[in-house]
Amino acid sequence: MMFIGWVNYHNPKQLIEYYEEAVKDMGAERAADSLRLFTIPGRFEETMFDKVKLVEDWVERGRAPEENLVSYCDAAGRLQRTRPLCAYPKLSKYKGTGSTDDASNFICAESRFQ
Repeated sequence: MMFIGWVNYHNPKQLIEYYEEAVKDMGAERAADSLRLFTIPGRFEETMFDKVKLVEDWVERGRAPEENLVSYCDAAGRLQRTRPLCAYPKLSKYKGTGSTDDASNFICAESRFQ
């Protein structure tokens, strides 16, 4: 599993290109069994989610991660908002109604940039 925040110090576009090359080299079916990329709105360090559980579910239960709930907290650790964390090429998309701080108002949808 690979994770990168859109405003981290590395270039997310380069990691996406690396991922796409790996899928091409491995073949889509084989890559689907062993490779996931998650792009995170904001900075990776600002998010909280159970990365170990994602790996456990995949390895021990055969459930490949497609989405997960991610929480954003302020410096004091208070919850500010939640979002679905979507496996690339899907991205978290606002449904158009409700609070933009609540993950239930978002879906994982295909990126329009594909």
